[in-house]
Amino acid sequence: MPVLTPPTLRAAHLIDLPGGCSSLGMKIQFAPLNVPLQRRLQTAAVLQWVFSFLALAQCCLAAFVLLALSDWWILALLYVGWLWLDWDTPTTGGRRSQWVRNWTVWEYLRDYFPLTLVKTVDLDPTKNYIFGFHPHGVLVAGGFGNFCTEATGFSRLFPGLRSHLLMLPFWFRVPFFRDYIMCGGQFTDVLSDPP
Repeated sequence: MPVLTPPTLRAAHLIDLPGGCSSLGMKIQFAPLNVPLQRRLQTAAVLQWVFSFLALAQCCLAAFVLLALSDWWILALLYVGWLWLDWDTPTTGGRRSQWVRNWTVWEYLRDYFPLTLVKTVDLDPTKNYIFGFHPHGVLVAGGFGNFCTEATGFSRLFPGLRSHLLMLPFWFRVPFFRDYIMCGGQFTDVLSDPP
């Protein structure tokens, strides 16, 4: 009976699969320990951003409902009052936060794709401009990274201009989530009357 020895990296390349790759070679090549820390942080930033897009609104809504049904229901009632008073803010440019726009996580997001903002002409800061990009896809990574964060240096490249990203009005009806997205400069063009 032959003696089985643990495979080594050299032996792993001898076990070929269809397509020219080896099973153990692939495991060794893509082992999480071999991924540089910088790439891990970039991937975590993208996961955070995708989570924000796909699930954060639902989590914020669930948190609001749980808050309203808990002993802390008065906080939910106070937030509804705030929501009623603050209803038009998304249509007037939102409530930008330079602190949120300068988070380090956005630099990792920028480096993952990579995103760049190229200035081709000086723009007069006393005028209004509409920047369009197409195709933008579902998650709008380029638009978000360039216009809702300072990761690509929008304010440095275009001093005096304030960038905003237009979003669907629906997202500004979700408690807590609306405040998060307005911090980046997102806004909407029209909202119906408050509830």
